[in-house]
Amino acid sequence: MIATILRTIVSVALLAGVVLLLRRIRPAAAAKLWLVLFMITVAVATSSMATHSFVAKWAFRGDSPRDGLSALVEGTASRPFVYRRLASDAVGEISDLVLARAPERWKQFMLVESPMARYTASWGEAWNLRKSVMFHVTYLFFWLCLLASFFTGAGMLRAALGLSWFEGTLAAAVGMCLLPLIFCSGGYLYDAPELLLWSALLWVALSGPIWLAPPVFAVMLFNKETAIVVVPALLPLLAARTGLRRALQWCAFLGVMGAAWVFYVRAKYAHLPGDTLAPMLSGNLAYWAKPTSYLSAGSPFAPVLPSARGGNLLLLLLALLPVRFGLPAVKPAFRLTTLIMAGIMLPLFLVGGAFDEVRALLLLLVPLFAVQVAGVKELLRVQRGTEPKAAEPTTEPPKASTDEREVIAQTRSDLRSSAS
Repeated sequence: MIATILRTIVSVALLAGVVLLLRRIRPAAAAKLWLVLFMITVAVATSSMATHSFVAKWAFRGDSPRDGLSALVEGTASRPFVYRRLASDAVGEISDLVLARAPERWKQFMLVESPMARYTASWGEAWNLRKSVMFHVTYLFFWLCLLASFFTGAGMLRAALGLSWFEGTLAAAVGMCLLPLIFCSGGYLYDAPELLLWSALLWVALSGPIWLAPPVFAVMLFNKETAIVVVPALLPLLAARTGLRRALQWCAFLGVMGAAWVFYVRAKYAHLPGDTLAPMLSGNLAYWAKPTSYLSAGSPFAPVLPSARGGNLLLLLLALLPVRFGLPAVKPAFRLTTLIMAGIMLPLFLVGGAFDEVRALLLLLVPLFAVQVAGVKELLRVQRGTEPKAAEPTTEPPKASTDEREVIAQTRSDLRSSAS
């Protein structure tokens, strides 16, 4: 009884606090508070939906010795998947810590009661104590990376396009809602950190502290060694801020870092099966030469429910129409960065991608999304400009004729003469 009374008192006090805040808060403070609450709510909602969509489809690839969760964490996966160490090592270390220190009831919940086990059914995955802990840690890690990507993405869009925080939040929410489309044909636990780190690095190059570029790039390399390809694309952004000579020095430093890491990680795992790049050029050319490849559909958002996927013409038009009008609208340095990434990633996608595995273009899709946002703004501006405007009534008095002006001037002259 006493506990019920106390809970009621606390509830009434909380509601009274809300009422008092609504009555006393000033408009400027209310706008800031609402924007913060809106950003947090939308960020949590969209990143959670994207995480669920990803894990429901891929479940971190089960016990596959080639690229499954256990093989990646243990460092026995095939090349090039084993090169990607950030997410794998983080999951392994945190899982060991949880197994050593977490209460027994937590472990039993993850093993027996947690709904996470249903994600593994389609993969025939083993579900022991260590695996259940690793799966929960990976699930949380993936979601936190997407959640952080929401904010770094919004910041990058603001820096690239001069958006307000509200506009940046809406654009980031749209991007997060569309994220499952790029995971139709593949997805790995290191994709979310790559999205986070690349958007953060772009923000640093655009308007952040440039001294953060090396550490962010180093972590990006640790996550995925192919991050070395972004170095040329950073040159225009850095040159716009520091001058060409200084930008070349920064890019040379980053390039040396990238080359050293690539050499090290390839040498370390050279004994494992696989290869650094699976040749797919002939298969990809054959795939993209088929008309049916441009009518493909799948279920990227929910089981059974259909949606366009990959190179479907609807998605191509949805993506390329804003690009057509967005490229001229963005800053020259950012436009050049996007074109450089396209020149690097599209050939690599044809050579080493797997048909319509759009996630392989993630390093291009991040700056390209900013261009698309700029293009959508241009399209909406044109649409508003075509609407007929009502004629505005004139408020100017009618102009006098030449004869009337002469009469008025003569009258004024006579009045001045008589007054004197």
